[in-house]
Amino acid sequence: MAVKVLPSVLARTPRQLRSQWSLAREFGRVTHLDVADATLVASRTVNPQALSQLDPNQPVEIHAMTRRPDRWLPVILQLRPRRVILHVELGVALRPYLALFRSHHIPVALAINPQTSLLKLEPWRRLISGVQVMGVEPGRLGAKWKPRTTQRIKQLHRLHPRLAITCDGGMTPTTIPA
Repeated sequence: MAVKVLPSVLARTPRQLRSQWSLAREFGRVTHLDVADATLVASRTVNPQALSQLDPNQPVEIHAMTRRPDRWLPVILQLRPRRVILHVELGVALRPYLALFRSHHIPVALAINPQTSLLKLEPWRRLISGVQVMGVEPGRLGAKWKPRTTQRIKQLHRLHPRLAITCDGGMTPTTIPA
């Protein structure tokens, strides 16, 4: 099994965004960009206008931690991400976004929060490219790793051995091998 670690950007100000974006480009081919507007998680990142200043030629995946992905659509489409990650917690509201991104040939993965049942993924399984298991409560830098995450990943892999599974949050030299 191949393990890839992507540099992640979670910036609250345009200045942080420029700094983190520049640093991330030095450490990886694809950058994981978190966006949040305090509707799904408590934190807030830079707004879509700040993201529109990023280089659309830099490979990126976008993790939309929001109940309103529509507010981010123009900049997401402008950046042409390798993948968009939406939250399964959006429920039926996911349907139009999955169709839209599919029409633009942008793969969609679903993130699942630590307290959400893995069964919530089932209705979407055939429409997604993968699952991102959250190893922390999303939206807070430095949040504590949930040890149960490893078991959730193993369970998901047993249920869907061909499914691309990623983990987000709490990655350290100790948690990565697990």
